[in-house]
Amino acid sequence: NCISRYKVAIIIPYRNREENLNSFLYNMHPYLQRQLLNYSIFVVEQTNDVVFNKGILMNAAFREIVQKKMFNLDLDCVIYHDVDLLPTGL
Repeated sequence: NCISRYKVAIIIPYRNREENLNSFLYNMHPYLQRQLLNYSIFVVEQTNDVVFNKGILMNAAFREIVQKKMFNLDLDCVIYHDVDLLPTGL
């Protein structure tokens, strides 16, 4: 029944790591909910066969989210996170 003080976008660059993605989402949703954050997770996927370019994916996701005002988000923070890492304390 409380209103979050912060609106957060979490950008996850991704390619061919479905097991990691499932684990990440399964663990992160409860973790972030306990922090009472108003958050959105954006998974940006590279689908071609060239070398994985995390930087381009993160920049493209940021541009789409912020410049195009996706979902009418008035963001306070954008977090970039790897799909194969989980915060300690889960």
